[in-house]
Amino acid sequence: MKFLIAILACTNLILAQDNYKKSAGYEKIAVNNYLNKNYVLFLANMIKAGEFRHNHPRILYNLAAAYSLNNDKYNAFAELQKLVDMKLYYAVEKDSDFAAYWKDADFINIVKGFNKNLVAGGNSETAFTYPEKDLITESVAYDSAEKKFYLSSIYRKMIVWIDENGNTGNFKSEGQDGLWSVFGIKVDPLRRILWACTGAVKQTKDYNPDDLGKTAVFKYNIDSGKLIKKFELNNTEHNHLFGDLALSLRGDVYVSDSRFNAVYKIPADSDSLQMFIEPKEFISLQGLDLSSDDKYLFLADYGLGLFKIELDTKEIEPIKSTEDFTPLGTDGLYFYKNSLIATQNGINPQRVVRIYLNDKLDKIERYSILDSNNPYFDEITLGVIEGNHFYYIANSQWGSFDKQGNIFPAEKLKEPKILKTTLD
Repeated sequence: MKFLIAILACTNLILAQDNYKKSAGYEKIAVNNYLNKNYVLFLANMIKAGEFRHNHPRILYNLAAAYSLNNDKYNAFAELQKLVDMKLYYAVEKDSDFAAYWKDADFINIVKGFNKNLVAGGNSETAFTYPEKDLITESVAYDSAEKKFYLSSIYRKMIVWIDENGNTGNFKSEGQDGLWSVFGIKVDPLRRILWACTGAVKQTKDYNPDDLGKTAVFKYNIDSGKLIKKFELNNTEHNHLFGDLALSLRGDVYVSDSRFNAVYKIPADSDSLQMFIEPKEFISLQGLDLSSDDKYLFLADYGLGLFKIELDTKEIEPIKSTEDFTPLGTDGLYFYKNSLIATQNGINPQRVVRIYLNDKLDKIERYSILDSNNPYFDEITLGVIEGNHFYYIANSQWGSFDKQGNIFPAEKLKEPKILKTTLD
């Protein structure tokens, strides 16, 4: 039976990837049709692209434009309304592809719907700010024993902390122990370990191009700061980047590689880096988390959506979505009481959402927006759940670099802000 389940799992994932490739192929042709002003073929190929990638925001928008350029108001507005219903924003009133309808009453109502989606709203409040502007923070972790938060730094290659009294300090200073940019971090309070993903990117201070594609997971004693072990992958055959990780109840670590698109595991009993999910069909792996009973691993793919992996069989199953929700552009992902908390920085407006799942955890029943287009948002990234609160990086400031990779001057940067939102 497990063999049959594995075949089905592989089929589901291959189908998702195959559909992605077919859709991308039709989109590429459609773009050429558009540039050549062959709007009939532009529409035909966008329809084909949509058949293979259902409910994809970019495809829906371009399909609406294609209908508009073919004087099909009904279907153009229907596609745009889908995007309104998904709580997304597009400046359609400025897009000349819809110029024929700019004064149309129904079109004006659609514009109002988009503008309503752009209004900031949510229950987040400031948890704390950190007094160093140029960190470019990616992740936040919490040590419940010492009541300390830890922040990872992309630019400065370090890990800092702040306690409940506002005291701050360096857990690891710049480049210490061979750190590159630090991405996802997690605290195991019972075993007194801090786990950190690190890798070289162009935004790394004193970036060395020879390091691009190298990555590692560092295992630290959180009390002494001592490096216990380093789990490293080189760039000899493939480029790698460990972006995020999840911890099981027994101390196993699961790590996502967003460049090689594989999932690795560090079992607590063997303390070695092992391949868990082969790099076959994913596109851009991001956040991951385990169900409360450690039976399932939930995984976000930036371009494909959300997946559920049964740990015993490694069955991979796409999580089915509702018509009014897109799981695309998800960065951080966290399991909480039969739901998933997600940070979505790949859509407009950026938002934090709670995704309610069915009993089988394979289908989205509904979702709620916890915060959207908050004025503090500047590339929201990763977070941590503590009790019934979700703490997350509001302003990672990933866009604070010029074309040469130089960080902006201090007057153009802001102190990292961590927001918290109540989940119950």
